[in-house]
Amino acid sequence: MNSVSVIIPVRNGARYIREAIDSVLAQTQPAFEVIVIDDGSTDNLPEVLASYRNTQQIVYLRTEGVGTAAARNLGIKQAAGDLIGFLDADDRWAPNKLELQVPLFNKAEVALTYTNMNVFGVRSGGYKELEKCTFRRGVVIKELLRENFVPTSTVITRKTA
Repeated sequence: MNSVSVIIPVRNGARYIREAIDSVLAQTQPAFEVIVIDDGSTDNLPEVLASYRNTQQIVYLRTEGVGTAAARNLGIKQAAGDLIGFLDADDRWAPNKLELQVPLFNKAEVALTYTNMNVFGVRSGGYKELEKCTFRRGVVIKELLRENFVPTSTVITRKTA
């Protein structure tokens, strides 16, 4: 069985991070670990994350403003899982995301999977769906070279990739 390390870079995202982490902890197929990389936050992020101190699968790392890509790379280096899932601090996963995506890695030729996503936001009258992003199937490398259509928070990839 494949183990998944989830990488969440965050800078001043205290108001969102709980929903992101809780969406990983609520997966129908559990993640092996959740690595939160605090990239120099000046908000109350450490206090929010303190509530997860007794959750052994949460790993907390701190950097000083290295940027999202470098923070993700640090998380990947620390990851113990053979699969890496990316989640932005202001996003959340559907409860069955890992259950649906992880089995795709039973095929050796699969290096990366991604899904469609729904974009929500606050509009008059409350929290509403703003748009749906659809995905393409199959070998899409030529299309990907022309346009990045892969939403980062939907990606699961092999650590070796």
